[in-house]
Amino acid sequence: MTTTTVAGGRLAVDGGEPVRRTPAPTWPVFDAADAAVAGEVLLSGRVNYWTGEHGRAFEDELARWSGARHAVAVANGTVALEIALQALGVGPGAR
Repeated sequence: MTTTTVAGGRLAVDGGEPVRRTPAPTWPVFDAADAAVAGEVLLSGRVNYWTGEHGRAFEDELARWSGARHAVAVANGTVALEIALQALGVGPGAR
């Protein structure tokens, strides 16, 4: 079975022209300064939310930067989406 695009061409996997010929850039990218700051936090032994100040400081700075009243750091994008859906009142079976 051959898959076609909206424009009618073939996908690269089906023998069509590839979108890119070089590998995608790596992600995430950290520089030495980023690594040094993260290392300071890790070596402090105060890496969790209740013993360290870094999580709350990040949230405060992000809220200021984005113009929001509040910001909440969460573990990953899935958790962020779950919180956003709950905040909007979207639950199981919602339409």
